[in-house]
Amino acid sequence: MSASSKSSPNKKVQQLLLDIQNGDASKVIKAIKALEAYGNTSALEPLINYWKNVTDPSLDRELGEFFAALKDTDSRHPIMKMLEDEEETEFRIKLLTAIWNCKVDYSDYLAEFVQIAADGTFMETLECLTIIENLDGPFEEEQFFESQIALKSYLDQRENGDDQKAQLMSEIAVIIKDLESNDIDF
Repeated sequence: MSASSKSSPNKKVQQLLLDIQNGDASKVIKAIKALEAYGNTSALEPLINYWKNVTDPSLDRELGEFFAALKDTDSRHPIMKMLEDEEETEFRIKLLTAIWNCKVDYSDYLAEFVQIAADGTFMETLECLTIIENLDGPFEEEQFFESQIALKSYLDQRENGDDQKAQLMSEIAVIIKDLESNDIDF
C-alpha cells in the first residue's frame, strides 16, 4: 500500500473493495494486486473482514501475501485492533503469520504480543514467539512492565499438562529479559 495514502478511501479504493466483495476469484486477485499500489489503511479492515470468510485456498494465500507485503507503518494500528478484537483462533493465527512475515516493525506492540501469547492457543503462542524474536526495538519501559505482568499472570493461571505452551512462554520470558537488558545498555 502506498505510504503517502490518507485514511479516507478514494474512489479507486472503494471500487477495488467492491470488486473484492462482488467478484469471482480472478477479479478478486486483480483487485488485491491493485490495492497494493492504490490502497490505503482504510482498506485494511474491510479486507480483513473479507479474508475471514474466504474458503478458496488461492484467495486465502493471496490475502496472506498481501498482508505480509505491507510496508506502511500506518497499517500496524488497524491490523492490531482487528487482531485484538478477533475471537476465532484460526484467523488470529493467519493475522499473526502475516505480521511476522511483513517488513513493518511492530516493536510498539511488544506487550500486546506477550498478552496474546499468554491468552492464546499453542499455535498463537508460537506465532507470537516468532514475532517477538524479530522485533527490533527500541522499547518503552512500560512495554517491559506490561509484558512481565502478562507473563506472571500466565504462570499464576497456568494449567497442568500445558507443557508445550509453557516452554514457549518460558522462551518469551527469556527474550523479554534479554531485550530489556539490551535496551537498558544503550
